[in-house]
Amino acid sequence: MYGNSILIENATWISVSERKVKRGRIWIEDGVIRKLGDFDPPEGVDLIDGEGCCILPGFVNAHTHSPMVLLRGRAEDLPFRRWLEEAIWPRERFFSREDIYWASLLAIMEMIKSGITCFLDHYFYLDEVATACQETGIRAVLAVGMGGRSYGFKDGIYMAEKWHGALDGRIRVAFGPHSVYMCDRSLLKKVREEALKRELKIHLHLLEREDERDACLKIHGEDPLSLLQSLGYDEVPLIAVHLTSINREEVKKISHWNIGVVHCPTSNLKLGSGIAPVYDLISNGVDVALGTDGAASNNSLSMWGEMKLAPLLQKGVLKNATIISAWEALEMATFKGAKMLGFDRLGDIREGWEADLVFLNLDSIHYVGAREEDMAYFIVYSGRESDVLKVMVKGRLLYENGRFLTLDEDFIKKEVFRRMKAMEEGEIKL
Repeated sequence: MYGNSILIENATWISVSERKVKRGRIWIEDGVIRKLGDFDPPEGVDLIDGEGCCILPGFVNAHTHSPMVLLRGRAEDLPFRRWLEEAIWPRERFFSREDIYWASLLAIMEMIKSGITCFLDHYFYLDEVATACQETGIRAVLAVGMGGRSYGFKDGIYMAEKWHGALDGRIRVAFGPHSVYMCDRSLLKKVREEALKRELKIHLHLLEREDERDACLKIHGEDPLSLLQSLGYDEVPLIAVHLTSINREEVKKISHWNIGVVHCPTSNLKLGSGIAPVYDLISNGVDVALGTDGAASNNSLSMWGEMKLAPLLQKGVLKNATIISAWEALEMATFKGAKMLGFDRLGDIREGWEADLVFLNLDSIHYVGAREEDMAYFIVYSGRESDVLKVMVKGRLLYENGRFLTLDEDFIKKEVFRRMKAMEEGEIKL
């Protein structure tokens, strides 16, 4: 085990903000990067040899539903409405608090192993997920799912009071109304008022499919963006997920809002939802981060696929190979996500910033020939989960050389498998 003061020798790291590779030493104390570069090593530190590695800021999965690992492989090749209303929601009704706890441990294990150090979870029974985060050492934003007239609202208040800023700042809380078509206007109004009062962010699915407009018009008499603007959502810190059906005029409209967009390319493709206009959003000054969505619609909880797919989709759809560089994709997977989730000193390797780091093995076959000037391209287009050697959150190693340091991998896998098998007795046949 390492102490509170760690020195990484022979370090090669990615500076996301400067878009360059740097070399030297990294000194970490009390979870914070104290010094970078060439300097005399301090006394009384624990040493890590970074030779043969490239160190990245930890990936930020800006939208997922971690307990949905229980539903992985259980709702395949279905149209979106059947997937959601016939395969997902009926099963979720039977999830217990204990199911949520164990499933979130499995999901956290998968995320850590692939280099994710922070995630936003949009679900229910999130106090169970918070406990899992406490035990594992990962960082998270917990967006309490809400719907109807009041479902989840009291839970959101409870979570905000108990967990926001907890665990030395590793846990933040957001309000998570599911979507405009799942929430009553009165609930959306209460959420905005409470979020402003408590200085919390609001997280919701938005314009995920074209039929969302018709549903919103039928329920509320307004299109989704007009409804949100009429309720003052253009003035609150908003994290909107998907936006696959947003049009160009609407992009210009939200460019004046206090909004960040989470792009989930794999899930959007798998569910046939379309492709978000990421290049158009970025060109209009809207920050874009990346998310995996849940394991029932991805089916992976790895950011490697999202980071590669996001730029490739834009290049292909717009027939322009010059847009969305690997550096931009890496930024979306790290710094942009951290900023969007409300972590001001996270997502880059800088002095005074939180030490959430991922060590990649450069001895892999697919890194042969990688130079400093094109390292980002090797990482984004050739990199994969198996490259991850070490994962650190707030200066604490959580994963090292294939071994979890805060989790019992075999026991968790067996327990989740046992629960999944127990659920099969009531399995819905489609």
